[in-house]
Amino acid sequence: AYSVLNQLGVIDVASDSVVQQIDVGNAPHSVVVSGRTAWVSNEGGRRATSDDTTNDSDGTAIVVDKVHGAAKTGTVSVVDLPAGKEIGHVDVGLHPTAMALRGSTLYVANTNSDSVSVVDTRTRRVHGTIAVTPYPGAPYGSHPNGLAPLADGRLAVTLGRDNAVALYEPPARGRASTYLGLLPTAWYPSAVVEDQRRHQVLVVNG
Repeated sequence: AYSVLNQLGVIDVASDSVVQQIDVGNAPHSVVVSGRTAWVSNEGGRRATSDDTTNDSDGTAIVVDKVHGAAKTGTVSVVDLPAGKEIGHVDVGLHPTAMALRGSTLYVANTNSDSVSVVDTRTRRVHGTIAVTPYPGAPYGSHPNGLAPLADGRLAVTLGRDNAVALYEPPARGRASTYLGLLPTAWYPSAVVEDQRRHQVLVVNG
């Protein structure tokens, strides 16, 4: 994703060249591909209209809160790859960054909302939200920024400012998500992946 250009780049790995640039939302961060569709998280949210309060970000007008000036929308673009265009977007939390796909469920880490949006890719709607607050009354600012759906059905979420990986039972039909606990890490974890063969979870610390 090209965050300065607000585009998704398609690269031919054989020739090491960019063969397509597709307009998406503001400040794209991550991309997940499923079949003919790409999902792109946009940290800067939707495109601004003339009615919005905005701040300039490297030439892009970002929709912001009138009081504190930070981005007040977050989106995930839905891109039709064969057509080479954005065909819609999903409204999620603020500052969406990492994403992970399991079947028809897309998890989106909303770094500035302390939450994870659970998106049904078939309907393109958010059908659940996981609040990542590690304990009741915890201060704001856990910064979820990495996701890994584990083989046993649990979801691992890196909490950058808590120096930990949180584990959840994701929401399912008829029940909310369940917080299971924290695994301590080194400073500011930012990515997590499961090594199923070794039965380990590997964490990158920023």
